[in-house]
This record gives sequence, C-alpha cells and structure tokens, in this order.
Amino acid sequence: MRKPFYKASHKAYYVHHNGKAVKLGKTESEAMAAWAALQGVEPAAQPEQPTANGRTLGAVIDEWLGMVKRDKSAATYASYQRYATAWKDKHGNLSAADIRPKHIRDLIVDNYTAQENGEPFSGSVRAQAEKVTLGIFAWAFKEELIERNTVKGYERKAEFGKRKGWINDEQYAKLLAVCSDECFRDLLEVLWLTGARPFEIFQVERRHLDRANRRLVLRRADGDKVKAKPRQKDASRTIYLSERAFAIISRLADHYEAGVLFRNRIGQRWTNGSTSGRMVNLTTASGVRCQTTGEAPTIYNLRHSFATLGATVRNIDIATMAKLLGHKSTKMLLEIYDHRGDDSTFMLGALKLVA
Repeated sequence: MRKPFYKASHKAYYVHHNGKAVKLGKTESEAMAAWAALQGVEPAAQPEQPTANGRTLGAVIDEWLGMVKRDKSAATYASYQRYATAWKDKHGNLSAADIRPKHIRDLIVDNYTAQENGEPFSGSVRAQAEKVTLGIFAWAFKEELIERNTVKGYERKAEFGKRKGWINDEQYAKLLAVCSDECFRDLLEVLWLTGARPFEIFQVERRHLDRANRRLVLRRADGDKVKAKPRQKDASRTIYLSERAFAIISRLADHYEAGVLFRNRIGQRWTNGSTSGRMVNLTTASGVRCQTTGEAPTIYNLRHSFATLGATVRNIDIATMAKLLGHKSTKMLLEIYDHRGDDSTFMLGALKLVA
C-alpha cells in the first residue's frame, strides 16, 4: 500500500486504497494510526524521548495536562486538552527549548483559521489557543522543566472580544420555520426564551424543575455543572421560565422520569458537537446571519440575542437581565452582551428624551 500524503486543500492526510483516496485524519499521528489499521498492523509506538536540547514539547505538555487534570475542573481540562493536543500533534517531537513565537503563529494559521464547514474561527477561539500555549510555557518555566521561556515575547494577535453575534425576533422565526426536528426545536425554543447557557440546558433533569416557582435550579452540591469559581462548593444557578419554556420543560419532565430532558431523536443527550451541524443546516436553509458580524449563528448566539433584545426591545432593566443570565453583577453584561449601541432604532429613540 502506498504511503499517506497530505492534501493541503482539505487540510488532511489521505492514502490510495483499493483505487480510492481514503481520508486518514487531520494530524500526522491520526493518519499513521489509521494507515496502520488499514494494513491490519499495530501502529508503531512513538515514545516521547528527550532531545539533545532537553525535553520534547510533547513531554512538557503531558506533564502540564497532568497538573490541569489534578487541579482544575473537568470542563477546563477538556477545553485545555483540545488546544494542547493540537500543539502536541504539530510540534510534539521538537525540543521545548527550540519553540519560538513563530511556531505559535504557524499553529494559529494552520489550525484556527477556518473550520471544516468553511466558517472562520472566532477571535475567542484563537485567543484561547494563544492563552493555553503561553500558559504551558509559563508553567513549565516556573516548574523548572525548561531553562527559559522561549515564547515570552510573543504578542497576542487575537482578543476575547465583545460577543457581537445576535439575531432578532424575525430571524429567530425564520430558523424555527425550517426546523423539522421537534427535539431540536424544543432545545432552541428554551434557549431563546431563557437566555440560559447551552451546557446548563443540556444537563436539565426532572429533579431540577421547581414547578411552584416556574424555574430550574442547578446546584453544584448535587453534582450539577454550574458556572462559578471552583472553590464555591455551594454554587447554584436559577433559570426562570417563560410560560412557553415552562410548558416545554413540563411536558418533557412528565415524559422522562429519569435522565436528561433534552435528547435528540435517538435518545442521546445534546452536546455542542451534535448541535453545531444542525445549526449549520438551519442557517443554510433560512439564510439567517448574525446582526453586525454577518456570521452564521450558533446556539450560544441565542443567549447573546436574549441579552440584547432584553435591553433594546423588551425593556428589561439591566440589573434584572444580569440575574436572568446568571451573572452576579451588571459589569459582565455591560462589557460583553450589551449591544444597545449597535441598535440605531434604540439609540435614536433614547434621544427623544433629550430636549
């Protein structure tokens, strides 16, 4: 069998097998493992060995991930592991001492320019990749795993910018109009009507529903995932429900006595990955694009929309909106989610109060 080859236009490795080009993977390590499987042999082990110039980057990353897994939350570990693995796949066999700022720039260009569906990665994704990379080297230097931080002079190019992606009521109606999947429709409606974070709704079970007060209550002490500092063992999140959202969740709670309420058509729990493809299909069919940015909306943009429309159209005061979104103060809302300055109708309407 021929050796694998890299197809730049598809950013993936392929091999000719039985007269066809077979995709093996996006990284060299994935490709070699898949190639070995096609040949019916075990992939050759490639242990991380120290180089003449010290520890390999892969070895440093493994130790750093061990620290993250031990000291951070499971969600943080999963996020950091994704970015660290991209580093390891690309430059894991190089000595950590040989890594320079140029290697970071190359990683960003090669791995975080465009997604598989052709949409560009957000600035926040690129900024997170930079943050994780710089964090690895800063930690390794502090722990004396490397003699000096060779990427300390790297200038960040990406920013965790203002979340500008949002849609209006008319655009939301267009999305729903092309959604034939009732299970996904339930999820979209509740996210739109509550402004909740997707991961919060993904985990909702019957036990979380407080029917008397028409709300959902998640508690870290009960094993629920709640956005708060790790040391806050008693952290909780209350999600208040509109009449429509309450009706949907009550119906699902009556149907599912145990387990999560929001499931896809084959009974599996929703995830960011399983919803992304469906959102791409809906935005393609409806032609809906985010206000201001022109990007295809994601399920998280429904939260941004809730905040923006609450302040500009629904006349919800900023303090109440912060509570509905699960923030302890209005600072986050004003800095990240407030798009009133982008809405000409709202801003010109405000001027009517000026003599």
